[in-house]
Amino acid sequence: MSGEEGDTLENLVGTEFRSERSLEALGMAEAVDHARAAITTLTSSELDAVSLAEEIDDHSWRVELDVVESAARLGDNDLLCAYEVRIAPNGKLLGFRRLRRYHRESGDAA
Repeated sequence: MSGEEGDTLENLVGTEFRSERSLEALGMAEAVDHARAAITTLTSSELDAVSLAEEIDDHSWRVELDVVESAARLGDNDLLCAYEVRIAPNGKLLGFRRLRRYHRESGDAA
């Protein structure tokens, strides 16, 4: 502790102490890797594509991924779902939500 007036135990509760490496900003490729791992774990679905990855103002990442929710029995008209995954600057999952469902051939929401 630095001994400064504000460094009381009460002020430090909940503070995350990280290594020098984890203080660096998460790059796009790393954020996408974290999002891919999270969505396949959470949905148990096969990843089809990454359609968007962008850094947000707070240095977190918003990644949109398409997964195969239900494979087509005949042809290529799988039922897909688009998900948004938010990744914190330290790589932790902040949240995810389904944006839409659609059939591969039509591209329309199901």
